[in-house]
Amino acid sequence: MCCDTKAIEAATAALAAGAMSAEQEVELLELRVESRIAVGALELAGADARAMHALTSGSGRVVVASASALRPRVSAPERVRAVAVAVRLGDELDPLL
Repeated sequence: MCCDTKAIEAATAALAAGAMSAEQEVELLELRVESRIAVGALELAGADARAMHALTSGSGRVVVASASALRPRVSAPERVRAVAVAVRLGDELDPLL
């Protein structure tokens, strides 16, 4: 593993750990951009550059949510079966149900 790959991994781990100022985050992103360019990961370097711009311009968006809130909301199979309705061609349904 080359030193740029190690630098990318270290910066990624530090960024994931959080608990740093926006200034520190920008510094880590800048180092990661340079390393990503060195290994030819230009799209990822561009994404990091956009994140740096968002942090420095105040245009970034932050979402704070629990892990369970980020999972897709899907009803339990038992609940789906309990409320399922079989509809056949020609059946009339009450629109208020």
